[in-house]
Amino acid sequence: MNYELMGTFYVPVGLPYYPSSGDVSNYKSRMTFNIDHNYPVIGDAYEAAGYPHLWGHPVNQKIFHWFTINGYRSYGNKTDYMDSATTVWPQVKAYNYGFDSATLVNILGERGYVW
Repeated sequence: MNYELMGTFYVPVGLPYYPSSGDVSNYKSRMTFNIDHNYPVIGDAYEAAGYPHLWGHPVNQKIFHWFTINGYRSYGNKTDYMDSATTVWPQVKAYNYGFDSATLVNILGERGYVW
């Protein structure tokens, strides 16, 4: 991202398998800062079978997936994102609004995000 968007300073953030409330708070703060300054955040999902998944993803599968976080609601408590998995599963919507941010951070656990 830094190469493609010269003059930007994207930073990767690793998360533990079980993110803490502090991890959620840091995510919301960083995400709202980036979005307010017209920079998306990039999520690196680890969707474990039987646990929370991004909308439309099959919950019985383990999925690793990069996606773009491009907005928020309710002071960062809800995250808007774009999902390219529409090419894999037809039930996935390209634009997703109001996903719970704490749940999203749990999906990012073990992987992380770039802000």
